[in-house]
Amino acid sequence: MPTYIRVIGLAVVFLSAIAGILFLYVTEEMASDGHVTSLSTPPVSPVALSPQADDEMPKVPEKTSSLVTPDGTKDELAYFSAFDELPLHTPAGEGTSAVSGVVVNEAGIALSGMKVYAFVSIFHHTVPSFTDGNGHFLIEYLRPDTYEVGVRAPDDFGPLRRLHGEEVTLKEGESRTGLRLTYNASEESVTGRVTNKRGEPIVAARVYGRTIISLDGNAVETDEDGRYVLYPHAYSVSVEVEHTDYSSQQRHVKIGEHRVDFALEGRGAVEGRVLVAATGEPLTDFDVAYTRGLREAHDFLPGNFETVRDADGYFEFEGVDVGEVTVFARASGFGPARQHIAQVRAGETSRGIVLRVARASGLNGIVKNSRGESIQGATVTLKGVEASITDATGEFAFTGLHAEHTELEVKHSDYAEKSVPVSLTIGAESWLEVRLDDYAVVEGNVFKNGVPLEEFQVSTKTETLRFDRDVRTDTMGVYRIDTVPEGEVTVIAYGPYGKSQSKPITAVAGQTTVVDFEFIYGEGNLVGTVSVDGVPLDRGVVVAKAVVALDDKPEQVQGHIFEEGAYVISGLLGGTYAILVGDLGATEPWLEEVQEVVVEAGQTVALDLTLLRSE
Repeated sequence: MPTYIRVIGLAVVFLSAIAGILFLYVTEEMASDGHVTSLSTPPVSPVALSPQADDEMPKVPEKTSSLVTPDGTKDELAYFSAFDELPLHTPAGEGTSAVSGVVVNEAGIALSGMKVYAFVSIFHHTVPSFTDGNGHFLIEYLRPDTYEVGVRAPDDFGPLRRLHGEEVTLKEGESRTGLRLTYNASEESVTGRVTNKRGEPIVAARVYGRTIISLDGNAVETDEDGRYVLYPHAYSVSVEVEHTDYSSQQRHVKIGEHRVDFALEGRGAVEGRVLVAATGEPLTDFDVAYTRGLREAHDFLPGNFETVRDADGYFEFEGVDVGEVTVFARASGFGPARQHIAQVRAGETSRGIVLRVARASGLNGIVKNSRGESIQGATVTLKGVEASITDATGEFAFTGLHAEHTELEVKHSDYAEKSVPVSLTIGAESWLEVRLDDYAVVEGNVFKNGVPLEEFQVSTKTETLRFDRDVRTDTMGVYRIDTVPEGEVTVIAYGPYGKSQSKPITAVAGQTTVVDFEFIYGEGNLVGTVSVDGVPLDRGVVVAKAVVALDDKPEQVQGHIFEEGAYVISGLLGGTYAILVGDLGATEPWLEEVQEVVVEAGQTVALDLTLLRSE
């Protein structure tokens, strides 16, 4: 399978996961806001109550809608979950299965206000049912299926985790009662204490749990003893602590870690001047900003600039976090400047910081094609600067540039894009002419044993991968790729049975190169089963690789492994083949040679393959 298809597949899976997580978050918000609830009793905060015997738990009513809005109407949004054609919940009166029980802590004390779900998968679940004052929950109108019924705290929005719970298989019309779920809060939280360097507790510090899915994170405040309890959104989380009087700190932890303590330092200050680089004179009107850490990338500028007007070019920052800091300055008509401070110390002022700004430069130019004709609508880009679009005469213009702008990129849909080095003169304008080459064209035919192949893929590959193109053949086996950049290009055709052919060419701008492909297949077949350590392999590939490669013989042909380990390889010419078995889609792909087999022309050979991987 081509690599780009696997990449697209992974991207689809990732985006699907994001959508599922967002769906869970929205449904929880609906439930916690009172728009959807699975009990007549409104949600309350978690409270430990007296234990109650299992036989005292409520039975599931036959005709009661548990999904209603505060005004008594049904909320249809609650009945459908992401990535599933069928709802977990069905409208009132149509669903026939249900589950009920009680939630307790490790000591057997019932917990109220807890959220209970019925899970089929992370992306397929019910909206939460809240436990009542006796710790009881009820989830009804479920279709027959196997569920994990799980529980978590009201302020826990961790969709990437499986929950504390039990597996329940429901039949049509079955009501499962007496389920007892034990919730262990320590396994679902991160706890710790926030103090200053003297060990004194810091009250009302904000503690964030940030993840790749939720950069803002869920946040809590420390109590009077400086302690916090955080329910992260994922297994791994960045815990960050902020307070107006102290420097922020962060630490990467995993869910279930405790005594994650922070000792915050105070803040420092920074003083300095902004000078004109050419004369050493102070700049009297400028913007300054700072950010933590060493920032060397020339295109990075923070978003918190402050305007300063001072006759001597002085600036001052108070309340600066301790540690490494980068200070920035900018002004109209000048390029930006930056200065690194190795260590800002708590309670101290870092003085003597000097930022020297150079007068900005300008760049004007024109974009033409290889025939000298002006190109309108080309996008001209300098890294870190807003793009310029060429006008009717093909001209573009940039102002306010500085010495770190060194490369110009020009793009147009009808031409091959180009990168051009730039050399700027400080305080002056420069002129540049850029010529874009026409695309080259690659076309041809794809055949199998002389018969045109329809809807088969042909691709062009380049070293940078930026110009890769993919098309499919038409009913006559013809393909055409008309946006090929000039230079060395590999043309690849993907034929039947996992076979591909590749041919290198030198593409010439404005010219058409014809590249034909002929796939030769025989009538031989291999059929059988694959097992590993006596267990049928339920996915993977079987590859028949010719031991002696001939010009008219495929180097290798493959077939996929299906249910019960069955496989079929077709299109083999007569000859000797090495048989390989593997799983190329596994987390750790593997391909292992098993044995050799002789297949005569037109013959079907039955061959069961056995691998021993436990030795």
